[in-house]
Amino acid sequence: MSEAPPEVPCESSTNQGCLERSRSDAELLAAAAVPRRRAVLATLRDHGEFAMSDLATHVVAREEGVATDEVTDARRNRALTGLHHQHVPALADTGLVVYQHDEEEPRVGPAVWLADDPTFDAIESAFATGRTDEVVDTLLADSARELVVSILREHEGAFALDDLASAVAAVGRTAGSPPPERAVTSAVASLHHVHLPKLDDVGIVEYDAAERTVEFESVPEIYDLVVEGTSNVAVSDPSE
Repeated sequence: MSEAPPEVPCESSTNQGCLERSRSDAELLAAAAVPRRRAVLATLRDHGEFAMSDLATHVVAREEGVATDEVTDARRNRALTGLHHQHVPALADTGLVVYQHDEEEPRVGPAVWLADDPTFDAIESAFATGRTDEVVDTLLADSARELVVSILREHEGAFALDDLASAVAAVGRTAGSPPPERAVTSAVASLHHVHLPKLDDVGIVEYDAAERTVEFESVPEIYDLVVEGTSNVAVSDPSE
């Protein structure tokens, strides 16, 4: 392992190598939500700085559960392309890694603060449970689900489907102005057939379709980070 990356003041326009992180929790989640980027971060935290080509080998080995000498040149080179053009620059922009790309052999190292950051530890732990990926995917697939969850979190006990639909349809309207009946009917249909079953599948709500009632159950600890970072979070990762 090479020497630690040079310390770069946080005032630097690139924000690389800062001793203190200056990005929001949501931006950290946005980076960590991509599986390959989590593999990059875990590799760097475990081993320190790498030449880009060596990093590609270690990342593939981690993802596939094999020894580094079992990673083929073809597999490493495909991963290297994605790391070089997409994943490492994105992590560097968020201040999670130090990317020395102006050298003959680009090098990548972990940000100085990353090893001891409690928020990133929590994010990493949440994704490790396997449930967070499903929840993030479900929530971000449609902004209406975020709205439904926010309404249900403010309501104790079971919520009648019709009442929930009315609350959803009323959002954005002048206080005291009831939503049009057609808007409520449309909300009932989409909640019943699409959103509530999907939220129920991942354990966010308990939906009784027969009784037409729904009750909030739970979300991972990082749910609020997901909502804050909705516009930035990537929930799928091209394998290359």
